[in-house]
Amino acid sequence: QNIPGAGENCELAFPNYVLDAEEDISELISVFPNPVQDRISINTDLNIIDVRLISLSGKEIKIAADQRKKELEIKRKLRDSLYFLVIKTNRGTEVKKIFSKN
Repeated sequence: QNIPGAGENCELAFPNYVLDAEEDISELISVFPNPVQDRISINTDLNIIDVRLISLSGKEIKIAADQRKKELEIKRKLRDSLYFLVIKTNRGTEVKKIFSKN
């Protein structure tokens, strides 16, 4: 590719960069029920390290997580809205969209 002012034989060269991309684990994790009321179950064979429920405004919602049972109890009534369930596993982090319907 020619660049103005750089001469006719100037080419852009990009080294082969490897981005810090985690493995796509979206197919390895499912969440139910969705819409949710007061409990969320996570179906996966991966080891869950941490789980967080985040509102659209970025506020973290208090939950009680049992990583062994892969079940979450929401400690307060959620407004009808979209939330993000951030699931950190031994093979990467997955974000699932969760809808609350009361």
